[in-house]
Amino acid sequence: MIPHVITSSHSAVLVLKKLLGPELAGKVRLKNGGNWDGAVTQTSSRMVNRLDIALVIGPSKKPSANQREYDKLRVYGFLRHTPLAALLRVFFLRTPPEGLLFLDPDIIRQLVGREPTPEQFARARMRPRKVLAELLEVKPARVATALRPRLEKVDLTPLLSSVPDLRRLRKFVGICVRRYEARLAREVEDFNKTV
Repeated sequence: MIPHVITSSHSAVLVLKKLLGPELAGKVRLKNGGNWDGAVTQTSSRMVNRLDIALVIGPSKKPSANQREYDKLRVYGFLRHTPLAALLRVFFLRTPPEGLLFLDPDIIRQLVGREPTPEQFARARMRPRKVLAELLEVKPARVATALRPRLEKVDLTPLLSSVPDLRRLRKFVGICVRRYEARLAREVEDFNKTV
């Protein structure tokens, strides 16, 4: 089955789609889990279908000294009973995926047309959708709709060089896509032999 990338919101799906680029994003299913717990639950339920899955999430709560370790224990504790865990990669980002946009002031300036305040940059680490809603002057539920056309015009490749997890995500998705395409080719070949 086609590889999946699961994350926590519609706007996170848009950011990851742009970061994967058309060569990869068009060959995977990007799924919105609705929130942190929903993304983990969807990952678990889809693994029974033998899917290659990348779960991409930020912290589940406000960062604390041990939050990253707590999140890892929570996710892997939930997924450890899954016999197909070898098909899964979890990417724990230090911010929700939309927060990656705030790592490069030039990118966020291109997206919203102005410079965020230092306070907005600080809040964007944990609440990037809320800050994006303020900057785009829309309700938080409308961030994805407002962000979609703006993301098309912005080059996010500078983020790839500054966030190692994004390079690892692209590499993993590339491997999954090649494995999926090879499996399809074998199935077609086997079908043609029987016809």
